[in-house]
Amino acid sequence: MSIPNISIVIPVYKVEKYLRQCLDSVVNQTLKDIEIIIVDEGDMDECRNIIDEYEAKDERIKTIHEKNGGYGASVNKGINLAQGEYVGIVESDDFIDLQMYEKMYNYAKKLNADVVKIPYNEYYDELLGIVGYSRLCPYATNILHSVPQNTLFSNLDYPHLMAVHASVWSGIYKKEYMDNYNIRFISAKGAGYVDVGFRIDTLMNTNKIAWLNEPLYYYRVTNSENSTTNFNLKSMLQRWKEVHEKFETVYKGTYEAVGKYSIYDEYLTTVGYLCTYDWNDEDWKLLKENLSHVSVDVIKKSKKLTKQMKDRLLEIKKKDNRKKCKAYYKICSLKLFRFITLLTQKEHAKHFEYYLFNLISLKFLPNDKPFLW
Repeated sequence: MSIPNISIVIPVYKVEKYLRQCLDSVVNQTLKDIEIIIVDEGDMDECRNIIDEYEAKDERIKTIHEKNGGYGASVNKGINLAQGEYVGIVESDDFIDLQMYEKMYNYAKKLNADVVKIPYNEYYDELLGIVGYSRLCPYATNILHSVPQNTLFSNLDYPHLMAVHASVWSGIYKKEYMDNYNIRFISAKGAGYVDVGFRIDTLMNTNKIAWLNEPLYYYRVTNSENSTTNFNLKSMLQRWKEVHEKFETVYKGTYEAVGKYSIYDEYLTTVGYLCTYDWNDEDWKLLKENLSHVSVDVIKKSKKLTKQMKDRLLEIKKKDNRKKCKAYYKICSLKLFRFITLLTQKEHAKHFEYYLFNLISLKFLPNDKPFLW
């Protein structure tokens, strides 16, 4: 039996509404020599019926139906089962361009890459009356002119990918490379933002990274069940704690190089939520612990943080009590904003706040400037 070009791992959990669109985009790839591994949480729901239907029609599909303990554990089972030369991940509420894996695989083979990354599209089922609206992810413009194309590079030489959404599904990874370095997801409960550590491991162990500048993945923003919509600050802070521990042990001596970029992503996914999330003393303590690993020099020399972001990080590092932090009170004083945020999160009322802010950022702000703070 020949080795498939790519094994595509699809973790499935409560996505009846989107699963057919996802699977159609995978089974109809122009790259035919693929292995499709569907890892289902095992619920006897409509997802099971849909998976059984597709499996009966396509011999390339392999399925696992069992409780896996969360997103990370599910993807790991798929990776362990994978026989392909490369591994890709597609989230079951997303979909992909029909040429995505052919283009990525050919690019990987041309350059002998361990990792190939691409930009992605943010997809909205409906945005202010526009059905099926998509736009290039805001991070892509940061990368286009920052990393080399048609050649290989290392994360230490070009750490720009550390400043963006982990988006581990917008990449393919050589299976042999993953096995050699035991690169897998954290098996935390639920989704748990377990891609944060996976992104670090896939980028830090090789000098054979390649950037293909084509947005071929469609990341669905408007699924009310996904981890972005149901943000959990405590889990995110824990993941960043693990990242800092990893840099102080496994990748010791490298943080100064990549930290100037990764602190931007850490800011957006932690401090950036001061305006929308009820922080408590435990959250504050964990944030302070995480930032203790980040030097003042890294913050000041960051090429991504704005002056306002730098000032807030430095203030938080300096204050021993969250109630003494002016930035905290400044944001928490926005009572109306917070009321709207909590209301839309509770009711999932068509993601009003998210739509509005994306519209504002799309119309009035450069793509590389997130509308936060």
